[in-house]
Amino acid sequence: MKPAADDAVAAAVAELSAARKYRHVVAAVVERIARAALAAGGSPAEAVKRAKRRLHQIHAAFVSERHLAACERLLDGLPDPAGRAAVEAVCARVLRGHASTRERPRDSAPLYRDLFALTGAPRSVLDLGCGLHPFALPWMGIAADAPYHAVDLDLRAVALVGRLLSRLGRPGSATAADLLGDAPLPRADVALLLKLLPTLERQERGGAARLLDRVEARALVLSFPTSSLGRRDKGMARGYADLARRLLDGRGGRVSELSTREELLYVVAPERGAL
Repeated sequence: MKPAADDAVAAAVAELSAARKYRHVVAAVVERIARAALAAGGSPAEAVKRAKRRLHQIHAAFVSERHLAACERLLDGLPDPAGRAAVEAVCARVLRGHASTRERPRDSAPLYRDLFALTGAPRSVLDLGCGLHPFALPWMGIAADAPYHAVDLDLRAVALVGRLLSRLGRPGSATAADLLGDAPLPRADVALLLKLLPTLERQERGGAARLLDRVEARALVLSFPTSSLGRRDKGMARGYADLARRLLDGRGGRVSELSTREELLYVVAPERGAL
């Protein structure tokens, strides 16, 4: 017979997984959030409410079910084979519907040029907490045979990314996982952690550093938002600059900083001349 605590977790997970907004969140994340909400005290109903708020903050606030369904239809509508212009048009529409990517410059090719000039041309890429960011691949300027590995907590977004990689003929993978868990991560030449670390840190103090410790990559690209989803400043740039310094202190490598109107970016690459 299961302990009462396990019964409470199972009941909370079942309720959360049945909710339309959270049914595509990978099970490991839902269970972790449910356990933390129950451990905080109160009734089971209060814990489920608390867990829903957290899941909204880390998932539903960024992309809607409606947009993901529209993305599926857009991919369904691509001719086979599809020309570059048709693929770019679909990818641009997908990116505009996700909070983390719609804020990037409309012409993002120069930003990727600047980033990869600092990292060196990626031989492979690991995109952690990717959301729909891989739909920016047409503008990244990465070699066509460079594998692209995408990891996210959203099963539906991961499926879309997998379909994109297949349509582009791009080697790589699209995987759903809890980045605060211990599932193995693909090794890569360049790892992207875009607007991810603050979300992890809100869920678990020290979670951002723990993930960085697990990443096996020659170079890292980290980014942090400069305003909230509601477009309020809240001193975020200063606070996240401090967080970036704490996370990168003592990790070695050459750290370069870039910024756009909406994002602070930190590139960590080997010192010049190092292998």
